Amino acid sequence: MTTPPDFSRSSQAGIIEAVKRGVIRALKRTFDTGYPNSALAGVHVDMEYPATKEEYPGIWVQFSLSTLVRAGIGMEVQGDDGKLYYHWRFTGTIRVTVIALTSLERDRMSDGIINLFAFGRYVSTMTAFSETLKANDTVAIELDQDGLTPGGQSVNVGVPWDPDQIAYEDSYGINCLGEFFMSTDPRPQM
Repeated sequence: MTTPPDFSRSSQAGIIEAVKRGVIRALKRTFDTGYPNSALAGVHVDMEYPATKEEYPGIWVQFSLSTLVRAGIGMEVQGDDGKLYYHWRFTGTIRVTVIALTSLERDRMSDGIINLFAFGRYVSTMTAFSETLKANDTVAIELDQDGLTPGGQSVNVGVPWDPDQIAYEDSYGINCLGEFFMSTDPRPQM
């Protein structure tokens, strides 16, 4: 067997952080400065809530696991490098929250997120998202693009830099499934 990709080599944390980083990378690559929707072109995307004025508007990425199971009975393989690799599968929900300083900006960003998740595979300006997710070399992620779960719009008074500033939020969850390998040190010789 060849050595499988190992998500643990790129993250000090684990699977939750690896999924978030994969989604953030895909969103940033899609919403680069050349993106045709000006509300999303060059938008700040992170796993942390935006804390400074320069990070607004922004997209906050979260991920919650639903299931985490071994990929099958005895899913332990030895790679060419001598390490043991354990194969796991998961399901979960990726939640993206758009945060803006105007209602119109929030709505335009939300429309762009809906379009990305619903039609991203088919529209040339959005295919970078699914291509980047598929090219992830640490964790495999597949989105269930047959449905989104809206989290609802909100208006909040106060942002990290100004307690009187109004912030407009909207969020969308999309279910996903995926798999990853975790390595160990070589098996001791008996």
